[in-house]
Amino acid sequence: MTHSSPSLDHLTAMARAAGLTARPRPAVGPHRHSRISVATGITIGTGTTAGQSAAEAAFLAFLRECASHQVGVDWSCPPAADLAGPALHHLPPPAAPHHAKAPDPHGTWRQRHRYGLCHFRRGPGFVSVKDSRAPDATAHFTLDDPDLRTVFLHALTPWPAHHLTSRQREAARLLVHENLLWQSPGGHLVTLPTRMLRWPIPATAV
Repeated sequence: MTHSSPSLDHLTAMARAAGLTARPRPAVGPHRHSRISVATGITIGTGTTAGQSAAEAAFLAFLRECASHQVGVDWSCPPAADLAGPALHHLPPPAAPHHAKAPDPHGTWRQRHRYGLCHFRRGPGFVSVKDSRAPDATAHFTLDDPDLRTVFLHALTPWPAHHLTSRQREAARLLVHENLLWQSPGGHLVTLPTRMLRWPIPATAV
């Protein structure tokens, strides 16, 4: 008999609050990770209405939290040019197409994905980000400007861009440019880097 963990229960509730049909699959055995199956098809990068934009941002926040807790996600996504780059490669990738001959625009995402590919740590008065999503480079960011730090941390919960002050909008623009924030076409912002809740051994692996 298996029992789901509090984090798995929380993440499943988070998915359902975002309007998804989610089914948890607790880990079995000492070397396996829990997973959540999401039955609802997701399209990222196309939500232009307020509701679609909020749902898209909520789903990305859900993927980010699953990655932070090392909980796998079974989900599917139709082909989308907006996802061709590495911005989401640190998040649980969508499944491969059912048919072997079908186009697979997200194959690189599945190949590149690993735990800790883009993560942050919070210190007194600053946020530190390590970003290894680009195949040939690693970037380090220290967010000690109050507006950058505020926008980054507030957008851990999806945040409508029209709620920002003028200074926060400029901070958000800079963070979006560095792929540390995702801004949906409908204007919702969500923080992309994951939190390091479990450090691998050796820690230099991330």
